[in-house]
Amino acid sequence: MKTKNIIQVLTLALIFTTVTVVNAKDRMTNQPSLMKKATIRHEVTVHLSVGFLLCHNYLVKVSDANGRPVATPQVFIPGKSKYVFVEHVTVPSNIRIASLSLPDNVDPYFCPNSLKTKSEPMMGPFIPGRTYSFDLYPIIEKGAINEN
Repeated sequence: MKTKNIIQVLTLALIFTTVTVVNAKDRMTNQPSLMKKATIRHEVTVHLSVGFLLCHNYLVKVSDANGRPVATPQVFIPGKSKYVFVEHVTVPSNIRIASLSLPDNVDPYFCPNSLKTKSEPMMGPFIPGRTYSFDLYPIIEKGAINEN
């Protein structure tokens, strides 16, 4: 009788352990959203109709309402029109701004010609897993070379 009770207790313990392990495995594999970091894709298209030689490197970037880039800025290459940014969502935000601008440490008056672009803001909400498109239309602004 004692042996029979011990076998029953061990059988119940084995069943309980098996059920617990199987359920834990299902929780880990059936919810990939918990394991993957949420991302938002931004596509910025720069519409520059005239080919022209640039004196400086311009940056294409997508930033938040405070001006902080949400992804690594990319160097503008004449002839390339589409730039893709992947934002890793940590805190949701409702405003994104695409822009084409000179880096902060560049003197804009050094070149005879420069690009001027109106930034394009977009209001959210921005949903992870989706792609949002921006269009920038730079114009060539003629200026004077600084003679310092």
